[in-house]
Amino acid sequence: REHPQWRRWETQHRDALEAHVSVLLSVCDALEYAHKKRIVHRDIKPDNVMIGPFGEVYLLDWGIALDLDAPGSRPSVVGTPSYMAPEMLDGAPAAVTERTDVFLLGATLHFALTGRPRHEGDSLMNVLSRVAACEPIAYGDEVPDELAQLCNDATAREPEQRVATVARFRERLAGYLRRRPSHALALDAETTLDRAEAIGLDHGKDREIRWRTLADSKLGFTRALAQWPENPRAARGLDRALVAMIRHAIATEDASAARAMHTERAKRDPVLDAEVSALEERVEKDRERAARWAKSKQELDTSGTRRERTFMLALVGGLFVVVTLAIAATDPEGRSPPTLLQKLGGEATVTAAAITLLYLQRARLLSSRGSRRITGAIAATGAALCASTIVSILLGVTIHGATVLSMFLLVVVYATLAVFSVRIWPAAVAACAGTLLIAAMPARMSVIVSATAGMIVLSVLDAAARGRLYGEQDTARRG
Repeated sequence: REHPQWRRWETQHRDALEAHVSVLLSVCDALEYAHKKRIVHRDIKPDNVMIGPFGEVYLLDWGIALDLDAPGSRPSVVGTPSYMAPEMLDGAPAAVTERTDVFLLGATLHFALTGRPRHEGDSLMNVLSRVAACEPIAYGDEVPDELAQLCNDATAREPEQRVATVARFRERLAGYLRRRPSHALALDAETTLDRAEAIGLDHGKDREIRWRTLADSKLGFTRALAQWPENPRAARGLDRALVAMIRHAIATEDASAARAMHTERAKRDPVLDAEVSALEERVEKDRERAARWAKSKQELDTSGTRRERTFMLALVGGLFVVVTLAIAATDPEGRSPPTLLQKLGGEATVTAAAITLLYLQRARLLSSRGSRRITGAIAATGAALCASTIVSILLGVTIHGATVLSMFLLVVVYATLAVFSVRIWPAAVAACAGTLLIAAMPARMSVIVSATAGMIVLSVLDAAARGRLYGEQDTARRG
């Protein structure tokens, strides 16, 4: 940073790494020319590179350069140990080739990337032992993968395993600059992915933000691969983003998103595939359950026949009151109670009226299962009363006993309707009270029946007038 030419380089390049690579490309130009003349430099290092006043790059100190075509060169160990290639330790000129300079270029690139020499040690012997071993370097995430690979390829211990020529080294270095926008996109996407993975799933808003951030990182990696399909960092990042999105989708029960992300992955993961399949099965079962629930709810919906059922209840109840009062009028003083046949005739009249109305409005009253249940219960009331009276006649039960039985049946019917849909608890209470009073006061049976019938009809009509007669949603929920 203290170099006087740094300001010039800052204006021409995006950052220090790009500036260093640009300088090294110029060094490659100089070496490529020298190699064509069969000259090997043997001491390439940062200290031997100079920047001129107009940005020109000089490769200095050719004092130990070797002419490969010159005969009789004497063996000698020369060079800078911190950057030296392993074959230079023997000092044999025959072991030095153009690939020796390729090694020194790789060691210089290593310094540009890390700020440290290729071979480090606390003594000269330690440094030379590292030169002899020349093990590959494990670079951190701060070093672009492409340049890290180029460094290790150029500084391989065996010359045959190195980058073949300076021209090839320069080509790969220039290729990195061309592909650097892809690297930048991948790095930005990694930062976005790290931020997304730090967001929890505790709240719905956090989940939405996390999913959008994961999608942004995936887009970044995809754009990086579009610019350079072989970008290894972007490929790894994209797979990591897809796995994170699959995990997110599994956690939020989004089977379609999980399957879509899993399909995009280039790698096959049996464990993750099993988890996605299990989620799909679970979601499919939930969908089927929801469909059955919706169908059941629709079948139990009775809102469309509310008016008809209200009218039917009012008519049946009204007829029941009229018939009861008509029978009671035959004996206004209550001295001679009605016979079972009179009772049966009144109940048959009410039942016939209910069945007739049901037939006329059958298209609507029988349109859904819920409506059929309620309408059937109303229509069955008269039939149950008739049946109980017929049984009483056959068994020789008194009119008082038959009436108590009939009232008890009314209690059961109205209570059942009140529980399942029809909100007529007052009618059920009135029927229950009437049953108890008739059982306790047989002499007042006609009056009590008439009063009970009137209360039942009034409670039904009152509930209908207030709009509280039917609880369709309650019906669906209980169904």
